[in-house]
Amino acid sequence: MANATRWRVAVQRRGLAKPAPHLAPPADCLPNFCLLAMNTHRLFCNVARLAFASCALTAFATAQGRIIAIGDEWLLSNVAFTNQPVQTTQLALNIANYFANGQPGNFLVLSSVPDIPGYGSRGVQGAPLAAVMTGAGHTWTINAGMPVTLANLNQYDGVFLAGTVASGAANAGTLASYINAGGSALVMVGVGTGFLGAATEAAAWNPFLNQFGLGFGPAYFAFGANLLSIPVAPSGHALAQGLSSVSWGNGQLALDLDPANPQNQVAVRGNFAGFGGGPQGSVNDIIATFNLGTVSAIYTTFGNGCAGSAGVPTNTAQALPVLGQTMVANFGNLPPPSIAFFVFGWSRTTSMFGPLPIDLSVLGLTGCSLRVSNDFVDVLIGSGGTASFSLPIPASQTFLGTQFFTQAMVLDPGWNPFGAVLSDAAEATIGN
Repeated sequence: MANATRWRVAVQRRGLAKPAPHLAPPADCLPNFCLLAMNTHRLFCNVARLAFASCALTAFATAQGRIIAIGDEWLLSNVAFTNQPVQTTQLALNIANYFANGQPGNFLVLSSVPDIPGYGSRGVQGAPLAAVMTGAGHTWTINAGMPVTLANLNQYDGVFLAGTVASGAANAGTLASYINAGGSALVMVGVGTGFLGAATEAAAWNPFLNQFGLGFGPAYFAFGANLLSIPVAPSGHALAQGLSSVSWGNGQLALDLDPANPQNQVAVRGNFAGFGGGPQGSVNDIIATFNLGTVSAIYTTFGNGCAGSAGVPTNTAQALPVLGQTMVANFGNLPPPSIAFFVFGWSRTTSMFGPLPIDLSVLGLTGCSLRVSNDFVDVLIGSGGTASFSLPIPASQTFLGTQFFTQAMVLDPGWNPFGAVLSDAAEATIGN
């Protein structure tokens, strides 16, 4: 089964079938398909955004594409484990379970937050936090010097971030691709060190978080001579289970910027009524989450093709359309010379030629109907009665749930006046 060897023609320019809810594919993860198109008959780039803007991403056995944004670095600090060990341990275990779905997780700490004399480690670097994680069966690796690349991140189910390491717009695209492929990340702010203030610290992480409808507030609040024990407001979120209070010291809001999107949630709210309140009044959002969720990948036929000398050409998926992976469509029952024209479309009801399906008998394809809008056409050169088309699916959640449709025109010299027949038509949904 040979993949397509060259591009032929794009007969219509169309956009995506659904709007992008959060983000476009990150720049560092996009091969320049538009340049490829210019070198091969200038194919349109709208289809290219779906078909060829992808990175080599690995599957995650336990992770689900989740983000935890925590507004203060003291919640998992050494002092927090000393002052309220039961509550801090509960929060740590809730985080691990949220990332690993109750299974042993493989976690990476990318952080270099300096200790404060008399208080010890803060953020996600402390020995008590490591002990809780390893004691619960998780692998806990601290490596602040590890380069922030997809290849490195993809080795882990979750990445724990605090301070300047991995922050900034330059790393936002890589982190977003990691999340969209099923990885998970925790980000803590309130660190101060290495930043010029709360607004700068928020601005360092918001390029990543904003892509998923999350963000941090631009001001520090609620500071005392010692860490504050902040009561937690009732919440049904998994991170709040068994949690009644958290440790706090001059942190920031953790914001859900898109409340209408069920993927985003405020997980934990703190009651600061006895501590001067905060930007939102007495009760303030201190932990917010994003959950990519699950959409099933689908590739199924919806319309019959027409029989040729080798029977009706089939249209099946060897590999389903999954974010960050490569879909493979196989076409079988091809007569010699096993050549077909792959038709990709955004619609099964309308096309540039009118409503679908279109009876092509008038063109000499007796009894054959085009069932897919011909937004993109490619030649497939196969062998042994089969040919395949490989479609790299971007890792970006922009494309999650997107539908498209496929069919193939198969050369069958002498079978009918046109010398070709059509395969079964299939509809596909991109899943995760």
